Amino acid sequence: MFVVFCFILIIFIFIYFHVYISLKIKSNSILRKFRSEVDKTIIEINQATDRNINIIEIKIESLNS
Repeated sequence: MFVVFCFILIIFIFIYFHVYISLKIKSNSILRKFRSEVDKTIIEINQATDRNINIIEIKIESLNS
């Protein structure tokens, strides 16, 4: 009887850790995707800012000339 109890306990522990580890792996995957999207957005914002600064510099030069 004790052996059966231990076997069942081991199975439940295995299932618990299997679910726990799979959830951690999924959350890491989601975080990687989120970071990738944030990085892309930051790059786009920086490019737009550079374009706007160039436009302003051109306007200032044309006004000073």
